[in-house]
Amino acid sequence: MKINVSVVPGAKQEKIDIQKDLMWNEVYKIRLRAKPIDGEANKNLIQILSDYFKIAKKDVIILKWSNNRLKVVEIRN
Repeated sequence: MKINVSVVPGAKQEKIDIQKDLMWNEVYKIRLRAKPIDGEANKNLIQILSDYFKIAKKDVIILKWSNNRLKVVEIRN
């Protein structure tokens, strides 16, 4: 399954909200404690999603990302 993710790094509290975009697609808005330095935010994102979906970290793959906060993540079951 592929999901769209909007990341907010450097948040005080980790949290996941599911929202709809303009095309009514689900977007997971994820607040991370980690800052976007040396890939720490991506590692934190993988950990949070693996806990949320109750799967191993190796089954969470970031497919598309850039320097912005929007990502496409594959969740393997």
